[in-house]
Amino acid sequence: MKKIKPMAYILGVILIFNLLFVNMVYAGETNEMILEYDGQTHIYKERPIQLVVRGKDIQGEMPPIVFNGNTLVPIREVFEAMEAVVEWKPETKEVYAGMNDTLVILKTNSNIAWVNGEDKNIPMAPKIINNKVMIPIRFVAETIGFNVEWMKSERIVKIDLPEGENNNNELEKPIEDKETNNETDKDAPIPDIPVESDFNRDIPKLPTKLATNPIIVESKPDSSKEQTPPSIERVQNPTTDIIGIQSLDTTGGSQFKVSASSPITFLEHMALEGNKIVIDIDNANMKLSQTNITVENSNTVKSIRSSQFSSNPKVVRVVFDLKNQGDYNIRMASDRRSFILEMKKANLNRVELSQNSRGDVLTLYGSTNPNVKVLRLTNPNRLVIDIPYIETNLEDIEELVRGQYVKGIRTARFDGNTYRIVLDVDNQPEYEVVSSGKGKTSVQIIPPTYKNIQYINQDKTQVMIKKPSKDFDIKTIKHDDDYMNRIYKIILPEDYYLTYGEGVFHLGDGKLDSIQIGRNSNNKTEFKFIQKSVFAYDVLDEGEYIIISILKPTEKYSKIMVLDAGHGGKDPGALGNGLVEKELNLDITLKLNALLASRPDIKVYNTRTSDTYPSLEDRSKLANEIGADIFVSVHNNSFTSEHKGTETLYFPTHLDTTAQFSGKKMAQIFQNVLVQQLGTKDRGLKERPGLYVLRTTKMPAVIIEVAFLSNKDDANLLRSDSFRQNAAKAIFEGILTIFERYPTNR
Repeated sequence: MKKIKPMAYILGVILIFNLLFVNMVYAGETNEMILEYDGQTHIYKERPIQLVVRGKDIQGEMPPIVFNGNTLVPIREVFEAMEAVVEWKPETKEVYAGMNDTLVILKTNSNIAWVNGEDKNIPMAPKIINNKVMIPIRFVAETIGFNVEWMKSERIVKIDLPEGENNNNELEKPIEDKETNNETDKDAPIPDIPVESDFNRDIPKLPTKLATNPIIVESKPDSSKEQTPPSIERVQNPTTDIIGIQSLDTTGGSQFKVSASSPITFLEHMALEGNKIVIDIDNANMKLSQTNITVENSNTVKSIRSSQFSSNPKVVRVVFDLKNQGDYNIRMASDRRSFILEMKKANLNRVELSQNSRGDVLTLYGSTNPNVKVLRLTNPNRLVIDIPYIETNLEDIEELVRGQYVKGIRTARFDGNTYRIVLDVDNQPEYEVVSSGKGKTSVQIIPPTYKNIQYINQDKTQVMIKKPSKDFDIKTIKHDDDYMNRIYKIILPEDYYLTYGEGVFHLGDGKLDSIQIGRNSNNKTEFKFIQKSVFAYDVLDEGEYIIISILKPTEKYSKIMVLDAGHGGKDPGALGNGLVEKELNLDITLKLNALLASRPDIKVYNTRTSDTYPSLEDRSKLANEIGADIFVSVHNNSFTSEHKGTETLYFPTHLDTTAQFSGKKMAQIFQNVLVQQLGTKDRGLKERPGLYVLRTTKMPAVIIEVAFLSNKDDANLLRSDSFRQNAAKAIFEGILTIFERYPTNR
């Protein structure tokens, strides 16, 4: 029940291909093949090409071929072997290929490729040959980080990762001679952990041997790579308009382009305390449609703010808010219609694992305070410290140590932008990240102030807590799901401070940022889960333990819908005949929620239940994160006083003409039941491919326009509580029909 939509790079996406038969006739030492492309049949006579990807010989129905001097390969076989993500979009005839932080989009019969937002010329356009999508392998493979070698005499194409990048996963494994048991029972709901008063047990007292035997690795920074851009001269030009700001690459998010409508006269820039870069553009008008931009997928920049700083003289100010202090360069384009801010990679020149009065401490020294991301892994327990967007000449190390918690350390370059340090630890200590002084960041490892709680992120993600008493009834636990803010609370019936203590259990993995343990305003113990995205929770009684399982909503619920009350907060929507659209929309959805409460088999997520304003992006993001089966947005209409009635808007897709579920089919179900029960004029279905929430949601989605505020007859109906109740009832019946007619099969 999913609507097919173009997607950005996401690792783990399903590969979609149609594999069709290739006719081959072998003759002597050459391969004679019948190739069909561009509506014609061609005879291909060339010696076979052997394709080797990551050391494996790749065989497929369609072999590699040489076409106009370029080696073309079929996308599926090659990209599966490369462990890259690839998707073929038949509607647009586009290939999406991605790996790590690089996304490449190619279109058949086009010599322009889209690489992380930039157009690139490619030597040859992809072609559909024998109903297989064939792409120029060298360009795509090298763009996503592979090396390509053509062995002409043997006619072998070899594709592999650059030397040293094939064993990234090895870094996360414990040191071999460390005594650990890595085997897990996938069917066991809880790991085999002895019953103790506290999971963090048998921790040695300070100091340990690490205090007098620190681990130190260091090197001198390589200054040969540093290049200073030319200074920017003042060139008097007519007043220009600042019209665009964009990220030029997602690999580290290091370059940002500011565009103008005509040549720029001059700009001044400076780095300020508080991790900010301020750029003042002289003789310029502010014409950006978005003045506050949240930057995604950047290791360096959090957000970009812009304003008309001065009207006389005219100055536009652009402020880059950084995640950490950093150096930068600014380069003006030759036509002066744009400039590029490039965040420079910092240098990491020393790593030290030592011990102080608080415990084990990892200290990183660099040209600026190293920015770190800490990830907790379990079975065995490890802390993974990534330093993104960094340059370093440090040697890789692998050492056993005798710290309070730390038992081993190893380091390596994880990828082209990231240096990784893995600490093997006993139990699950807490940690603090502290930047102290220019060029120094520490990860201080300390005993936790909370207790009797353990995190497991293996095949299943679970939290194990010791029961406060043997007869504790888990039915007394309350749940509070603040999913719009990605916070989930599990509230116990009393104050159990003596059992659990309090504090922040930092996790930093793909699901949870942290768990906050403490007492709420009612003096009851509360576990607050700070989520990376929306999850569902199961609580189980397992003897002396409570097991909290963290699940994708689709793993728990068989039917999921997102209900959206249009507009809200600062956005009133349409106004007419004394009515405010946002109030009507909310009232109908609240009545609908009351009806849906009688159907616990349908899980409902609301974008709002009060007079708030979630952005259009927030509404769409919620539905996509959850993996909802349907998205239903309730609105009311306004135009001229003559227009009246009910209509339903949808996003058209190729599924509309098939037997499969689609937005159009859902729209028709709602339209039929609404008109029948409300007696309003049937205005039919409306295609609306440009509306944001319809265009960006990845499941069938509709906007229901119940009636017209601008029409007196419809307005009188909307004033009636019974009419709004009937509207909610009609939508409710439509929802039941949809899930009955198009089951999710979960």
